[in-house]
Amino acid sequence: MDNEIEALRAAQELITITPFAKWLDAQASDDGDELVIRVPFNELLIGNSRIRAIHGGIMASILELTAAATLAAYDFEASRRKPISMQINYLKSTKDVETNAKGIVRKIGRRIDTIEAIAWQANPEKPVAIGICDFRRTRLKDKPQ
Repeated sequence: MDNEIEALRAAQELITITPFAKWLDAQASDDGDELVIRVPFNELLIGNSRIRAIHGGIMASILELTAAATLAAYDFEASRRKPISMQINYLKSTKDVETNAKGIVRKIGRRIDTIEAIAWQANPEKPVAIGICDFRRTRLKDKPQ
């Protein structure tokens, strides 16, 4: 239980220090056994006003944020990571409603970590986009005494 609380705190802290995540008004929550990032709908997120769909770049940002928060929650004692690659599959058009996303740790390596992020809106069984994000791990060196 303490690890779950610490994981949620680490994910929320990442969101708090990320200006774009704050602009999105993203929030981390614990839905049972998994970390979920929630982004409420905002008119500024619209990319196509005719069908009122969320902009693809916003969706990519939500997926990257989810992957980074998942990594922070998984290994909250680890240091900085830098995204080095990302592949997005847009599966269906979005609506003007809240967007949710969860991450799945696919590989934790010595230098590269891979996280899959899945975004949905009304139904978690019907994802709107999936992203695979690779992060380069950089360990902080201990300060000399």
